[in-house]
Amino acid sequence: GRSNIIQTTMGIDGLLKELHGGRMTEQSVGFAELNKWLHKSKTPIDIDTGTLLFVCAYRHRHAYNAGDYLPSVLAFHRQLIILSVVNKWKFTAILDGASPAEKAFEHQRRVDKEGSISINSTYIAMCAKVCRTMFIDFVVAPEEADMQVGRRSNSTTAMGCDSDLIAFGNKIVVMIDNYHQEKYRIIDMTKPITEYTKDELPLYYYHHKYGIKIIHWWAATMGCDISEERCGIKHIGRDKFLSALESFEDKDLSALNEDCFAEALAKRTSIYRRLRGAKKTIRNELKRVGHWFTERGKYYDNDGNICTIDGVSWAH
Repeated sequence: GRSNIIQTTMGIDGLLKELHGGRMTEQSVGFAELNKWLHKSKTPIDIDTGTLLFVCAYRHRHAYNAGDYLPSVLAFHRQLIILSVVNKWKFTAILDGASPAEKAFEHQRRVDKEGSISINSTYIAMCAKVCRTMFIDFVVAPEEADMQVGRRSNSTTAMGCDSDLIAFGNKIVVMIDNYHQEKYRIIDMTKPITEYTKDELPLYYYHHKYGIKIIHWWAATMGCDISEERCGIKHIGRDKFLSALESFEDKDLSALNEDCFAEALAKRTSIYRRLRGAKKTIRNELKRVGHWFTERGKYYDNDGNICTIDGVSWAH
């Protein structure tokens, strides 16, 4: 039935379960408790609506693919009523803008899936009009919505269903696993390191020790939306990734860079030990994905200027 549509998390493969609050056993059901938490935190809320628009379109995919977007837009409208009127959330809806060329591989993967749909600008514009008529603040991002979330206030609570929100630097992310069934997880990147963390959540520990580049390298290695192959860099996986990080444990923090880490990954994979140029290939992918998350993205600031994540801005 339409209410049982599977809603999958987009973004970086295998990331959430490595973080505080990200395992499915930590999932909560029902927005009542979330409402209390949001009221207590009193922070601005940005919602990445990308997955919500997709789910609404998928529920009515036969009409949508025939060019009739109205049923999907009405489903989006109903969900906004639930969030803003029933749950009394005050939020800014962030909608996708132009699709970056780097996402071509991911878009092709989605098109290749049976029964797929393609979210287009007409549908997004109709959903933006719904926000306007409901007096809900909204931003149509210059490019991807996840690049825009959290950019206009350092204290923003990010919401959505895309783990890229973490890679773009948001500290508190409410991952909405299913809007209809009100299932969610709260990812908190500010939790202090404990012995439990080091043992049970080593990636989270290394993120705290070395910074956000660890999340970006995980995305390159395990796979993300800009990966040519969904699996990321083949033949490595979680255990080799963490083992490579562990090899830097007793070294100076400055010793961990793309070159050294690429070499550590290659050493742990037999096929790459025999393959000429493997280290360079791995290093280039680590740098490419890192560049995407730290410099490539665009967003609007509070004055309406388009900024890049590395701090460059210009009037649009």
